[in-house]
Amino acid sequence: MEPGSALTLLPGFIDCHVHLVFSGVDPQRMLHEPFSYQFYAAARNMAATLATGVTTVRDAAAPTRDEAGAGTGLIAGPRLLTAVTLLGQTGGHTTAGAPAAARSRCCSPTPAGPR
Repeated sequence: MEPGSALTLLPGFIDCHVHLVFSGVDPQRMLHEPFSYQFYAAARNMAATLATGVTTVRDAAAPTRDEAGAGTGLIAGPRLLTAVTLLGQTGGHTTAGAPAAARSRCCSPTPAGPR
């Protein structure tokens, strides 16, 4: 890149709070989708995230580690740092003592509702 050119070079950005398997939170819709749909949604969301310049993400509620997807180049996406088990603040919506409505409202690794 030439000094004084109209181009700008930025380092890769890091997003420390993503949910790659979710495209909106609609528990009713999620109950009727095949289990595999979340992985297709994640692939689409990973590509979109990388296209915006985010090169590393931390997914605090990812259902699995990505050892075969973006990590090997099979799926285009940012470098993933996954929790595998749900992370949350003490007393927050992921804490066992929190009201059930608060726990199921956001970031649940499985949709809330009847089975």
